[in-house]
Amino acid sequence: KSPKLPANSYWIYQIIGLDVYDENDRHLGKIEEIMRTKVNDIYIVRKEGDTCKKKEYLIPAIKDIVKKIDLNSKKMVIKMMAGMEDI
Repeated sequence: KSPKLPANSYWIYQIIGLDVYDENDRHLGKIEEIMRTKVNDIYIVRKEGDTCKKKEYLIPAIKDIVKKIDLNSKKMVIKMMAGMEDI
């Protein structure tokens, strides 16, 4: 069993696979990877497109962006910031 984490902290295995939505309930994709950095983690969110190409978002794991994580429904809600959709 994993040790208990502080409130609003999660293990990587709990985050991988979550469906990510913006605040307008638009599905952006699933978290497929987590990039570790010195400052904060970056969630790599990918969604299959109509073509073979996947749409990819790099979401900083900070409270100004990540608004809600619901492990029971496997859902994360984020606030899209300027430039995040241009990646």
